[in-house]
Amino acid sequence: MTQVIAPPIAAAEHAGTPNAMEHPMECHVIPAGPLPAPAALERALRAADPAAVYDVSPDGRQLRVSSTLDEHELCRLLGHLGCAVTARDIVRQPSTCCGGCSG
Repeated sequence: MTQVIAPPIAAAEHAGTPNAMEHPMECHVIPAGPLPAPAALERALRAADPAAVYDVSPDGRQLRVSSTLDEHELCRLLGHLGCAVTARDIVRQPSTCCGGCSG
């Protein structure tokens, strides 16, 4: 176990800064066209958010992503991979966080 001794972060320092508690981390993406190649998607997601995970529905038409990326960042990432997606194609899911990861 690692112990970190640091001064508390003042709320004013992070006013207006989104965090995982304010924005659900899981979303479903349902693009009009095909999804990007899995290897390319994996590389792009890892570069943008090393903790991101994703899976694809069995029919290959829906993408589930757990990440700190917001809708606009995810749209840009998928667009760079040739997958035309708008914010309307992304449905944020309610949080299923139990709080166990952060104590």
